[in-house]
Amino acid sequence: MLLSTRHSQADVRLARWSRLLADAGPHDRFFLRSADGVAQRRLAFLRNSWRALRAADVWILPDPELHLLYPVIRLVRRSAVVVLDVHEDYRRTSEIRPGRSPWLTKRLVSACDGSYRAARRRGDRVVVAADIIEIEGADLFDNGNEAPDLPDPLPTFDRAIYMGDLTAERGINELVALAQEMPELQVDLVGRISVDGECKDALVAQSNITVHGEVPFEKAIALAGGCGIGLSLLQDLPPYREAQAAKLFDYASLGQFVIVTPLPGQARLVRQHDIGLVLPSFRIDDDASRRIRAALSAIDADGRARLAERSRACHASRWAVIEAQWNQIRAAIEAAIDARS
Repeated sequence: MLLSTRHSQADVRLARWSRLLADAGPHDRFFLRSADGVAQRRLAFLRNSWRALRAADVWILPDPELHLLYPVIRLVRRSAVVVLDVHEDYRRTSEIRPGRSPWLTKRLVSACDGSYRAARRRGDRVVVAADIIEIEGADLFDNGNEAPDLPDPLPTFDRAIYMGDLTAERGINELVALAQEMPELQVDLVGRISVDGECKDALVAQSNITVHGEVPFEKAIALAGGCGIGLSLLQDLPPYREAQAAKLFDYASLGQFVIVTPLPGQARLVRQHDIGLVLPSFRIDDDASRRIRAALSAIDADGRARLAERSRACHASRWAVIEAQWNQIRAAIEAAIDARS
């Protein structure tokens, strides 16, 4: 059973969990938020998810709120195997987004750490999305999804896409600046947007930006398939410095030209596989737009095909790692189920 109170069906990591669980056998999914981000009826959600918790052999819990409740949830059905899926380093994230009460946020992060220790002691599983998330004894389960069919013909470089949640830290201001500096470029935004004030006004006013909001992962990939460029303009903050987000590999699976800010993790991926451009700074200005135009204009038809081949190879190498990780995690879960039955 996959249960989430924070994420929706549009989340790429949860979409991957759903597909892997479907391959493993029948499973239920319960999301408080629908694919378009709208909160569903809470009482019905609680009633249905409670019934599923009491019946399921495996629980996948991807939200820190649910991680906090692990000691209580564990009492619902003691024979079930719980998987606490940790998407990001909550301690580092709390440093840049401390909330209204930094003291309380720190205590909640510490409580999550306590749940992870308790889960390991009991033989449940803790999985992390990247090796930079330091949780002792956790299983690494990298971000990434299966490759869709390669678009035919390959899209040109007049459309770019950003997939995922958008905040100031994740580059919303830079995306607006990119659209302003390159009016010939159509920019598609897919995911939840958390901004207000001047940035929101600028986003709405920019005619070459299309906001699609939260959509199911399959629709997001279909939209991305019409774009030749994938964007990741993360800002220079500790949680992101070594990150290689799932979106990078989704872009690569579609043969896209990937444009990233110079964070070490994503810059290393782009340079190693030669699949795009690492910007010289975290600002989008005249110099950045000039570099982007120069890089794109240097790619002819043959170069476009070779770029797609390198991008697909980049994705294939990551997916092979993910499959191996999943086989190990699945074996550990099945062993735990057998031991408790």
